[in-house]
Amino acid sequence: MTAIERRARPTALVASFIGLAVVVAVFVVGLLIVANPAWSAAEVQIVSAVGAAHTPFGDALCVLIDSVFGTTGALFVGVLLLAWALLLTGTWRGSLRAGLILAVPWIVAEGMKFVVRRPRPDPADLTRMIVPDPMTFSYPSGHTAFVTALVCALVLSMATRRARVAASIVGGLLVLVVAWSRVYLGVHYPTDVIAAIIVVIAVALPLHAILTRVGPLRVPAESRITA
Repeated sequence: MTAIERRARPTALVASFIGLAVVVAVFVVGLLIVANPAWSAAEVQIVSAVGAAHTPFGDALCVLIDSVFGTTGALFVGVLLLAWALLLTGTWRGSLRAGLILAVPWIVAEGMKFVVRRPRPDPADLTRMIVPDPMTFSYPSGHTAFVTALVCALVLSMATRRARVAASIVGGLLVLVVAWSRVYLGVHYPTDVIAAIIVVIAVALPLHAILTRVGPLRVPAESRITA
């Protein structure tokens, strides 16, 4: 192990502790929201207002997003990510790193959902519903978590700073559109999508630091291009 790789271990450890602290904070906020029904009662007014400003285009776009980034669509998109990462990096290690950066934060967000157990917005309080009311819990948003994890995996697989910046801008816009669509459809509160974004980033960045700097999937120090 080189001196650079030995110095990378404390960096990855610090990033992991920070990420863990952020995830715990988001988890605690979720529990507080569930314990205080007035919070959701206030947020449902926002959900209703967003959904009331509907258009045929908005309806079609949000239904498409609901389908593409749902469970079945997400699996297909995940396979495409693995293939893309393999072509980009030219190694199975790069593909596996991308797959883990996609899967692990998404799983963490989904696991938090079943522990916090926040009910979905009540359809009776909304102007309309154009998709079936999901039977799972609400906090954080699974669709938003998946897309955020997908963008993180794509951005962190890029070799150059310029490519990462461009991918971050495009990916960030995609995350915002998906987050808005979940509120538009009336299946999530605003705090659900915000929590999903924060949790995924808090897990993905430390995980990337660990995978690329420590362990069998690490990238050799001389191969880390930041230009």
